[in-house]
This record gives sequence, C-alpha cells and structure tokens, in this order.
Amino acid sequence: MNGYITLALVTVTVLASWQAWERPKLMDRLILWPPAIDRQQQYAVC
Repeated sequence: MNGYITLALVTVTVLASWQAWERPKLMDRLILWPPAIDRQQQYAVC
C-alpha cells in the first residue's frame, strides 16, 4: 500500500514539474519564494 502512495506522489510531482518547465507562468506560481509570502502575509508567525 505504501509503495502505491509513494509512486502516486512521485508521478504527480513529475507531471507537475514537466508542465511547469513547459509553461513558465505555472512555474512562477509553483515556486516557493519567501519574500512574496512575507509581503502577502500568507502565514502568520505565532
């Protein structure tokens, strides 16, 4: 069971990465950029 979950996660990651390489706008949306998160306050530090 764990092998199938791992394989599914790897497959989804590979497909998302491949699509992001093909579409720069998608890559920009998927990349974690800490200054943008801080500016938009997408999380709060407790």
